[in-house]
Amino acid sequence: MSKIELVKEALKNNPFFCYLKEEHLGKLALIGEILDYKKGESIFFEGEEAHFTYLIIDGIVKIYKIGENGKEQIIHIFGKGEIFAEIALMENQTYPASAEALTFTKLVVFRREKLKELFRNHPEIMTSILGLCILRLQNLLSFIESIRLRDARKRVLYFLWELSESGKINPIRLGLKKHQIALLLGITPETFSRVLKDLKEEGILSESSGKKFLLNSKKLKEELF
Repeated sequence: MSKIELVKEALKNNPFFCYLKEEHLGKLALIGEILDYKKGESIFFEGEEAHFTYLIIDGIVKIYKIGENGKEQIIHIFGKGEIFAEIALMENQTYPASAEALTFTKLVVFRREKLKELFRNHPEIMTSILGLCILRLQNLLSFIESIRLRDARKRVLYFLWELSESGKINPIRLGLKKHQIALLLGITPETFSRVLKDLKEEGILSESSGKKFLLNSKKLKEELF
């Protein structure tokens, strides 16, 4: 598969860009550069000048901040077909958090100047990215509210429900190490393990093959709603 075909395929995995015309997907693919990152390799650090926006072809990326106490707080986890670091689309901005590859990761890198030129000629592409940014903000606010209001058990249940796309995907793969998920949910790894154990004993969750988990979506939904 050629570079352009690879980028176009990644764009089609994104819920906004998949509706663009084939010619516009091709124009986006032309200005993208493909870069590979090893597991644990940093992509950018908080405070660096933001010149690039990224699209994930394959792999998992975490966005995180380091608190005053030196502890890491995961802000979000991105996967295949998702875009991150949209802040680079604005002039004179710095990255508000750091990014690191959690697995071997292949990214498409879009330089701001090239994107701006493309937007001027094809505003419909810019509209798609604007919609993506608005949805991202809504999801972030919803997640923050869920964390604020829910106890540890509810946070884990909510996380599993979101991971299964409201019960549509089963079995599910956690995709991250338990301590990373615990950081994301704002609980301790011990608490996360204890909740998982309780959910297994209650029949809401059971281990499947290949590090996957089967959900009893009906029971999970009843717990949450």
